[in-house]
Amino acid sequence: ADRIAASVLSRLEMAAKAAPDDADLVARLLETRLQQARIQWQRRNPSLGDLAAAASLRLAIADDLDAAKDFYTQVMGLHLLSHNDLMLVFEIKESYLLVFNPSKSSVGGRQVPSHGTHGQGHIAFVITEAEQKTWRSRLAEAGIEIESEVSWDNGARGMSIYFRDPAGNSIELAPPNLWSYLKNP
Repeated sequence: ADRIAASVLSRLEMAAKAAPDDADLVARLLETRLQQARIQWQRRNPSLGDLAAAASLRLAIADDLDAAKDFYTQVMGLHLLSHNDLMLVFEIKESYLLVFNPSKSSVGGRQVPSHGTHGQGHIAFVITEAEQKTWRSRLAEAGIEIESEVSWDNGARGMSIYFRDPAGNSIELAPPNLWSYLKNP
């Protein structure tokens, strides 16, 4: 993909040199350069734009919402949409992560039925193989210990990286094709 993109960029640059007055061509060249710069930046800085949701909505439990807010915004790079003493709401592309305070969400008599799960949960985010090195560095810089790395089917289905959020929830950075074998057994 990188070679193809470089080839397209090279051809656009040659065409723009040959026809510098062609505004459409110059605009396409600038747009392509910008797109390449974004891709390179995202590879160096995994964040919201690089995490793909494994589900359209995911839940976590945290007694300390301030620590959870810091972790998911600063370490994971998620965009915080809303926060209060009940929960945090983060946006992940077209998905959401809800982090509930169980001492508040378990209280009865609210409009939403109580749900007061306690203990450690599991959340998976999808990253590509190319992003793993950057994520390992990012976690190390944040002082986050990698708890485990699992190579699925000797690497045929990729590798998952596991670590913990401040509440003890297991966070998995999973390969995009981890569960695809279930579609065609």
